[in-house]
Amino acid sequence: MSRKNILIGLVTFIIGFGVTFFTIRTYFPKHKVEKIVPAKDTLTKAKQ
Repeated sequence: MSRKNILIGLVTFIIGFGVTFFTIRTYFPKHKVEKIVPAKDTLTKAKQ
């Protein structure tokens, strides 16, 4: 019973994560640009 519950939980989590990721990519395309900006900030901080 517990193994079945773990499997159902994993499948639900993977589906939920996939739907969330797909929604973010579809409706918020700026999300990719925001990921690049913090990388540049860490480079400038390292140079200082």
